[in-house]
Amino acid sequence: MPPSDALTSTVVRSPGSPRGVRRRLLEHVRVPLHRDGYALALNSGFTAAVGLVYWIVAAKAYSPHAVGLNSALISSMMFLAGIASLNLPNIIVRFLPLSGHRTRSRVISAYGAAVGCAVFASAAFILGVGAWAPHLGSLRSDHGLQAWFICSTLAWCLFTIQDSVLTACGRAVWVPVENAVFSVLKLGLLAALAASLPLYGIFVSWTLAMLVSVIGVNAIIFTRLVRPGSGGASTAGLRLRDRAFARYFTADYACSVASLSAANLMPVIITAVAGATTNAYWALAYAVTLPLYAFGQNIGTSLLLHGSRERGALEMLTRKAAIQGGRILVPLAALLAILAPTILALFGAAYAGGSADLLRLLALGSIPNFILSLAVSVARVQRRLRRALLALGGEAVIALAAAPPLLHAWGVTAVGIAWVGAQVVVATWLLMTWRTSFDSTDVAPPHRLAAGGVPQVAAGEATPESSTLPHPVLRRLFVALEHRRVRWTLLRVPSNPAAPGGDVDILVAPSDAHALRDVAADHGFVALPGWDSPPDLILVSYDRPSGRWLVLDVSTAVSFRVPRAWRLAGAAHEVLNRRRPRDGMVVPSDGDAFWLLLLHCLLDKGRVPAHRQAQLRSLAGAGHSSRLGTAACLAAGGRLAPIELMRAAVREDWSALGKMGRRLATGIRRRRSVRERFRAGGHGLATLARKPLLIPRRRGISLALLGPNGVGKSTAAVAVQSCFPFESRIVYMGIWKAADRARGRAMAALEILARPLTIWRRYLLAQYHLMRGRLVIFDRYVYEALLPPRPPLVAAKRAYFWVLAHSIPRPQVAAVLDVAGSVAYGRKQENPAAELESERRMYARLPARVRSAELIDAGVDADQVRAEITAIVWRELTARWQRGTR
Repeated sequence: MPPSDALTSTVVRSPGSPRGVRRRLLEHVRVPLHRDGYALALNSGFTAAVGLVYWIVAAKAYSPHAVGLNSALISSMMFLAGIASLNLPNIIVRFLPLSGHRTRSRVISAYGAAVGCAVFASAAFILGVGAWAPHLGSLRSDHGLQAWFICSTLAWCLFTIQDSVLTACGRAVWVPVENAVFSVLKLGLLAALAASLPLYGIFVSWTLAMLVSVIGVNAIIFTRLVRPGSGGASTAGLRLRDRAFARYFTADYACSVASLSAANLMPVIITAVAGATTNAYWALAYAVTLPLYAFGQNIGTSLLLHGSRERGALEMLTRKAAIQGGRILVPLAALLAILAPTILALFGAAYAGGSADLLRLLALGSIPNFILSLAVSVARVQRRLRRALLALGGEAVIALAAAPPLLHAWGVTAVGIAWVGAQVVVATWLLMTWRTSFDSTDVAPPHRLAAGGVPQVAAGEATPESSTLPHPVLRRLFVALEHRRVRWTLLRVPSNPAAPGGDVDILVAPSDAHALRDVAADHGFVALPGWDSPPDLILVSYDRPSGRWLVLDVSTAVSFRVPRAWRLAGAAHEVLNRRRPRDGMVVPSDGDAFWLLLLHCLLDKGRVPAHRQAQLRSLAGAGHSSRLGTAACLAAGGRLAPIELMRAAVREDWSALGKMGRRLATGIRRRRSVRERFRAGGHGLATLARKPLLIPRRRGISLALLGPNGVGKSTAAVAVQSCFPFESRIVYMGIWKAADRARGRAMAALEILARPLTIWRRYLLAQYHLMRGRLVIFDRYVYEALLPPRPPLVAAKRAYFWVLAHSIPRPQVAAVLDVAGSVAYGRKQENPAAELESERRMYARLPARVRSAELIDAGVDADQVRAEITAIVWRELTARWQRGTR
């Protein structure tokens, strides 16, 4: 089994050199999870600085009563806007990246729904303000304030949603800019309105600045990010009207209301119980610590975005987010707690004396709140919203229920005790159940090839094709292996043998490894360059009838990744001696199968995935018949007994098994002999040294998808990428789309001159991916310039088009998608049907001019189109890999 790329791609650098530090920082920030998280956190940092100045000015220019009253108004507006926004900010971050060409319509629908609900919620609040917020009674009598409050609630809905739209569109780095403008503008308005509006100047400055931000940001969103026709194909499986989405929406909305209640109802309760002046002490302390809470929520938002796209890596992403966020948040919280009196002194002596302890409590409470934010984001990705609702609901109920009696007894500082107590109780429960929260995560994604050419193993996944019989190609291969008397067995039976979603792990006797490779070659399998000889042998094939990739990971020893390259001595011989036939396969005995699967889960995965639990439970009773468990436990120094592991599997105590696995790995690592350590280290160094030599052999291939608008190029590109078993990238190579952004003749001329440079920039990016061994799928190509030019200046255009069409080398393979002009027009009504038919005829002649191009009927089912294109890719890969092994 090939080692992980993370272990083989490490280069020793001087850790203290400035260049090394700069390189590591750049690499760290280029990780999308880190980049977006820090961008959102930068927003919190800048907001903190300006917000601190804002409230200092407010405390100096306005009375404590006015500060408390305006704080209650702002909190009420935020609470109502949060309810009216229908939790769309979270829904947008979670689902908008999957919306494709429907992105614009879904953003408009979200805005429309939020605006309607905001008007209704704010009007209802004003009508009943005497009952639930008597200290805000001026809302009932001042009609101008009523109108402004309704408009402000409406705008705040859009203000919260627009940040999520920017994040979902991959523009989280714009959020700090937007909020910086908002923060500076409201600070300027606060000072300007202090004399003319001594009572409501804070509320007006806050909301007026927000209205300006909403107008400006949405002008950018609808002209740059979600223009008509923008976006690719929608991801399959996203249907906003199905019951699953309705359940998710309802539960997530309940989570959002619980979160809003805890944060925004507290000022209203304090104002109602103790008055606006007391609320001023809470408001300023909470305003100072708010950036710490926002920081945790921003890291959680980034985790939600990237975890939704990479659900198989959710646990790893969560660990990264927790470590990176904690490194920043914990020192800041401690520093704020220490400097609390000094900071509050900036607001005035009264605030320094009355809010210092409260500020300390709120600062320390941001740490358990960070745990809460991460756990809720994980639950939202997994759609386990009952857990999120219990956490957020528990936080709100504990804090809001405990606040009034504690406020009566000990004053506003006791409200901080209620707040922090709620955070600590919920965070403690979440930490106690943290490991089990990943046990039912989605099945891991299909096999992917990491940068540098090292395959990453992924678990199989169940599909509608589920069957106990293996895939037909595998069935024929297994029969041929038996005829050749090859001693082999499956190490682990795939979850779905008929349609394995990941590698098929095979154990073979060392003396029979080359025979297995020869038999596999007769059945259409090709060795992966660099992993083409035992003990590191990976065989790949593509079956056109089923449209499925098949990957065989062949090993001559029972080995594991943790500890590094550790082998269970003598296990291969015993497993092969006790193997038996079953359902067209050769599999280990039940006892061996139990230990092979359990050790794979504990040592390779670090846990027992949900899709393996039933299989382990059914095999646990036979574990005593195999010596593999005893050998593994002895290798760990007898720290565990095999019977303990078997009993935990029978009890289905997967959390306890995970802990035992970590103890087992630690024991094996400590007891490894010097010889074994040198062997593992030498294997890693050899793999590292071999990687540069593999670059020419593992160079990727490029595929161009061509055809008129409406033939399904983008859809086909996504489909081919989703099923491809190695790393791939889609590069847009259209040459005319950028012209839509031109403004005036000067800009149009500049765009025409710069177009070849743009083409080369994209082409060089593609060459980088090809050097990394990836499949590059060009969505369109410069062959678009072969279309006949239209008047005016036909002669000049013909020369310019010729330059564009020949500006870059041709791709390795190209697929011309052919469909009738009327059908293409029905799919994407951008060009007249007659024009599309004319372009179709031109593209149909392209295979005669470009040797690597093939014509494909795109009028059939999308799966058939994807299979035909993939077959072209497979032919090119086969030729490339076979040339490399000669």
